[in-house]
Amino acid sequence: MLTFYLIMFVLPVSVILLAVFLSYRIKRADDG
Repeated sequence: MLTFYLIMFVLPVSVILLAVFLSYRIKRADDG
């Protein structure tokens, strides 16, 4: 059961971090 809670916590956090990382890279690319 602990693994389930761990996945439910890590998955959204990793998705949010990935979205922030991608938007940061796109913003840097736009700045040129």
